[in-house]
Amino acid sequence: MNSQEATLTIENSFDELRRLAEWLRATGHAFGLPKPTIDDLDFCSSELVTNTISYAFNDDVPHRIVVRLTTREGSSTLEIEDDGKPFDPSATSSFTPPRSLEEASIGGYGIYLVQQFMDELSYRRVGNKNVVTMRHA
Repeated sequence: MNSQEATLTIENSFDELRRLAEWLRATGHAFGLPKPTIDDLDFCSSELVTNTISYAFNDDVPHRIVVRLTTREGSSTLEIEDDGKPFDPSATSSFTPPRSLEEASIGGYGIYLVQQFMDELSYRRVGNKNVVTMRHA
Protein backbone atom coordinates (compact mmCIF):
# COMPACT_ATOMS: atom_id res chain seq x y z
CA MET A 1 0.00 0.00 0.00
CA ASN A 2 1.31 3.44 -0.91
CA SER A 3 1.50 6.15 1.68
CA GLN A 4 -1.50 8.49 1.60
CA GLU A 5 -2.25 11.55 3.71
CA ALA A 6 -5.16 13.96 4.07
CA THR A 7 -5.80 16.81 6.49
CA LEU A 8 -8.99 18.45 7.76
CA THR A 9 -9.13 21.62 9.85
CA ILE A 10 -12.23 22.20 11.96
CA GLU A 11 -13.20 24.65 14.69
CA ASN A 12 -13.87 23.80 18.32
CA SER A 13 -17.63 23.53 17.78
CA PHE A 14 -19.85 20.49 18.24
CA ASP A 15 -21.41 21.33 14.87
CA GLU A 16 -18.09 20.32 13.30
CA LEU A 17 -18.32 16.70 14.51
CA ARG A 18 -20.61 15.77 11.62
CA ARG A 19 -18.16 17.26 9.11
CA LEU A 20 -15.31 15.34 10.77
CA ALA A 21 -17.22 12.05 10.53
CA GLU A 22 -18.19 12.64 6.88
CA TRP A 23 -14.62 13.59 5.96
CA LEU A 24 -13.13 10.60 7.77
CA ARG A 25 -15.55 8.15 6.15
CA ALA A 26 -15.03 9.60 2.65
CA THR A 27 -11.25 9.80 3.04
CA GLY A 28 -10.99 6.33 4.56
CA HIS A 29 -13.04 4.91 1.70
CA ALA A 30 -10.92 6.77 -0.89
CA PHE A 31 -7.78 5.39 0.77
CA GLY A 32 -9.21 1.85 0.55
CA LEU A 33 -9.48 1.27 4.30
CA PRO A 34 -11.72 -1.57 5.49
CA LYS A 35 -15.06 -0.47 6.97
CA PRO A 36 -14.20 -1.78 10.49
CA THR A 37 -11.03 0.35 10.48
CA ILE A 38 -12.97 3.42 9.35
CA ASP A 39 -15.58 2.75 12.06
CA ASP A 40 -12.88 2.52 14.76
CA LEU A 41 -11.14 5.69 13.56
CA ASP A 42 -14.47 7.51 13.37
CA PHE A 43 -15.46 6.54 16.91
CA CYS A 44 -12.06 7.37 18.39
CA SER A 45 -11.68 10.70 16.60
CA SER A 46 -15.18 11.72 17.64
CA GLU A 47 -14.45 10.85 21.25
CA LEU A 48 -11.16 12.73 21.41
CA VAL A 49 -12.39 15.79 19.50
CA THR A 50 -15.51 15.92 21.70
CA ASN A 51 -13.25 15.93 24.77
CA THR A 52 -11.11 18.66 23.21
CA ILE A 53 -14.14 20.84 22.47
CA SER A 54 -15.58 20.20 25.94
CA TYR A 55 -12.51 20.65 28.13
CA ALA A 56 -9.46 22.10 26.34
CA PHE A 57 -10.33 25.77 26.08
CA ASN A 58 -10.93 28.44 28.72
CA ASP A 59 -12.48 30.98 26.35
CA ASP A 60 -15.29 31.29 23.83
CA VAL A 61 -13.21 32.16 20.78
CA PRO A 62 -12.77 29.83 17.80
CA HIS A 63 -9.80 27.49 17.91
CA ARG A 64 -8.50 25.26 15.13
CA ILE A 65 -8.38 21.51 15.50
CA VAL A 66 -6.33 19.79 12.81
CA VAL A 67 -7.03 16.14 12.00
CA ARG A 68 -4.59 14.25 9.80
CA LEU A 69 -5.15 10.74 8.42
CA THR A 70 -2.16 8.85 7.06
CA THR A 71 -2.07 5.31 5.71
CA ARG A 72 1.18 3.45 5.27
CA GLU A 73 2.17 -0.21 4.96
CA GLY A 74 -1.15 -1.66 6.13
CA SER A 75 -1.72 0.69 9.07
CA SER A 76 -3.65 3.91 9.55
CA THR A 77 -2.56 6.80 11.72
CA LEU A 78 -4.86 9.55 12.88
CA GLU A 79 -3.33 12.64 14.44
CA ILE A 80 -5.32 15.32 16.25
CA GLU A 81 -3.70 18.66 17.01
CA ASP A 82 -5.14 21.53 19.07
CA ASP A 83 -3.93 24.55 21.03
CA GLY A 84 -5.87 23.73 24.19
CA LYS A 85 -4.72 23.01 27.72
CA PRO A 86 -2.15 20.20 27.92
CA PHE A 87 -3.81 16.79 28.29
CA ASP A 88 -2.33 13.36 27.64
CA PRO A 89 -5.09 10.78 27.01
CA SER A 90 -2.51 8.01 26.70
CA ALA A 91 -1.59 8.50 30.37
CA THR A 92 -5.18 8.06 31.54
CA SER A 93 -5.36 4.51 32.84
CA SER A 94 -7.29 4.77 36.09
CA PHE A 95 -10.53 3.47 34.57
CA THR A 96 -11.74 0.13 35.86
CA PRO A 97 -14.64 -1.41 33.95
CA PRO A 98 -17.64 -2.11 36.19
CA ARG A 99 -18.25 -5.71 37.23
CA SER A 100 -22.01 -5.38 36.80
CA LEU A 101 -24.65 -3.11 35.32
CA GLU A 102 -25.51 -1.90 38.81
CA GLU A 103 -21.94 -0.65 39.28
CA ALA A 104 -21.86 1.09 35.89
CA SER A 105 -22.12 4.86 35.67
CA ILE A 106 -22.82 7.14 32.75
CA GLY A 107 -19.72 8.66 31.19
CA GLY A 108 -16.01 8.15 31.65
CA TYR A 109 -15.64 5.30 29.16
CA GLY A 110 -14.40 7.23 26.11
CA ILE A 111 -10.64 7.29 26.55
CA TYR A 112 -10.70 3.71 27.85
CA LEU A 113 -12.50 2.63 24.66
CA VAL A 114 -10.06 4.58 22.47
CA GLN A 115 -7.22 2.72 24.20
CA GLN A 116 -8.99 -0.59 23.48
CA PHE A 117 -9.80 0.14 19.80
CA MET A 118 -6.40 1.51 18.80
CA ASP A 119 -3.15 -0.43 18.59
CA GLU A 120 -1.18 2.63 19.74
CA LEU A 121 -2.12 5.88 21.45
CA SER A 122 0.53 8.52 22.09
CA TYR A 123 0.75 12.17 23.06
CA ARG A 124 3.28 14.92 22.71
CA ARG A 125 3.27 18.64 23.42
CA VAL A 126 4.78 20.69 20.60
CA GLY A 127 5.06 24.35 21.57
CA ASN A 128 1.55 25.32 22.63
CA LYS A 129 -0.09 22.39 20.83
CA ASN A 130 -1.39 19.01 21.96
CA VAL A 131 -0.70 16.30 19.38
CA VAL A 132 -2.49 13.00 19.95
CA THR A 133 -1.58 10.16 17.62
CA MET A 134 -3.59 6.96 17.23
CA ARG A 135 -2.50 4.00 15.11
CA HIS A 136 -4.72 1.22 13.87
CA ALA A 137 -2.96 -1.79 12.32
